[in-house]
Amino acid sequence: YVIGAVSSLGKTAFCMQIADQLAMQGRDVLIFSLEMMTWELMARSISRESFRLDTTSRRRFAKTARGVLDGKRWEQYSAQETAHLEHAQTAYASYAGHLFFREGDHETGLSFIQTEVARHIAETGQKPVVLIDYLQIIAPVDVHFTDKQNLDRIVCALKKLSRQHGLTILAISSF
Repeated sequence: YVIGAVSSLGKTAFCMQIADQLAMQGRDVLIFSLEMMTWELMARSISRESFRLDTTSRRRFAKTARGVLDGKRWEQYSAQETAHLEHAQTAYASYAGHLFFREGDHETGLSFIQTEVARHIAETGQKPVVLIDYLQIIAPVDVHFTDKQNLDRIVCALKKLSRQHGLTILAISSF
């Protein structure tokens, strides 16, 4: 499945919510983050938990991802805010064991993704849902191909990987 939209519309946030929900149900999710760092994605999930757990009328204890990550802000938090944030971290930790992050960059190619999927299945015995963020950053199959030709080859290879292992693959694409 390809999730596509223009930049900054929340594609990654949406897909990470799906990943978190799957992990809460005990499903392994193998996340190939080619753009964001693992700790940024984790902070977003902890932030989401802080909003979910905050039952105050104005969600005054909930924190943004920056509020989770910025140590200088922690110094200013009240004891209640700190306890709430720790509770959000504990909630995230209860399912985070099913989230497996693989960071990459513009040099990360299909072979890395294929190898990591096979390794995950061999080591855990579980077929993960695979999330790729995002499609256009995967290294080109051939530097002489056009962007469209490379993207077509990458999508075909991902379909083959999906069929080979019986996997669901979510790929984020920017228009």
